Amino acid sequence: MKRYLVIIGGGHSQAPFVKAANKKNLSTIVFDRNKSAPSKKVSTYFYTVSTHDNKKIESILLNLNKDLIGCITYSAHPSALKTTAYLNERFKLKGISLTNLKYFLQKDLFHDVIKNLNIKTPISWTFNSIVSAQRMLKPNERYVVKPSRGGYGSKGINLVSYNDDLFEKKYEAAVENSLDKKVILQEFIDGKEYNISGFLYDHIPHLLLLCKKNILFETSGNRIESFENNSNDIPLLTTISREVRKIFQSIKLSNTFFNIDIIVNGNDIFIIDFNLLLDTKIDRFLYFMGVDIYSLQIDLILNQVDIKAFDLIRNHSKKEATMKFIYDQPLAISLESKAKDTYSDIVYEPLLYVEDPIKNSKGNGERKLPVGILLGGK
Repeated sequence: MKRYLVIIGGGHSQAPFVKAANKKNLSTIVFDRNKSAPSKKVSTYFYTVSTHDNKKIESILLNLNKDLIGCITYSAHPSALKTTAYLNERFKLKGISLTNLKYFLQKDLFHDVIKNLNIKTPISWTFNSIVSAQRMLKPNERYVVKPSRGGYGSKGINLVSYNDDLFEKKYEAAVENSLDKKVILQEFIDGKEYNISGFLYDHIPHLLLLCKKNILFETSGNRIESFENNSNDIPLLTTISREVRKIFQSIKLSNTFFNIDIIVNGNDIFIIDFNLLLDTKIDRFLYFMGVDIYSLQIDLILNQVDIKAFDLIRNHSKKEATMKFIYDQPLAISLESKAKDTYSDIVYEPLLYVEDPIKNSKGNGERKLPVGILLGGK
């Protein structure tokens, strides 16, 4: 009897998961509107259907209902996540559901949960008026403006201040990326930013990686410069682990990845954001450090994770490692050339499939996107 794994999205980011499923003798059904999607070549069945069209995907899968074992995505787009959650509930499959998806899509709801658990989080306000938001700004204070609902990645997230000449542009960028067209204004907490990655299995969180996250704020938005493995900081890891457990005792999730952004200011730890899946290219970073993250995703769906095999946060094969994002095309070409040298210890991966730079609606600039990632020691 065949067992079918449904994968929503067929881009480069999805392809390693398709290959991992193939190794476990699963038949894969991939949906993507791009008829030339990279995962098409490695999937068992491929349908040229938008990842947003949950009803059409449902109709295709109806005849396979009894043989479906799960539905996953590695797209952070809200519509792809909604489709995945809808299909999991419709066919009673393991993975994210519409019920727990709300904590990812509704940032204000997540912050309410955090505050009720007495976990530190920046003070935030929700606005549907730029005038009201601007009135909240105080001299000598900085704030983060972000989408209220449905935002993902760094889209629509910017640093603002009192009398900020670009406030209107930054506010509108948040509105454009917000499903309810509302915007969150959040106090800026100065400190070191970290990201904790992990997975939930039988409702219990297991940590995979603690990274220091280096971000550069620019007038046209913010961009990630690098991630540094910080998993050997046992005191910090222990404290964060305790807070993460409190969160997931309240938010019931299972058999899925997660990542949480954290700011450390002195002895205080602030929870900034929560997301399903892993942070930007962290799957590549984990794989580089010896964690078979792609097989883990399949095992989560099959409900047969060997916890001991993935209890690797303190045992990464590369203790001191960093992942740098390359935004300069000439440098990327040079690094790619060096990486091909047999005697080089450099690991460079081109990101030739990143979207084109996006100009905002006002035409006031473009968001810089990486053309590659450099993996190696510090």
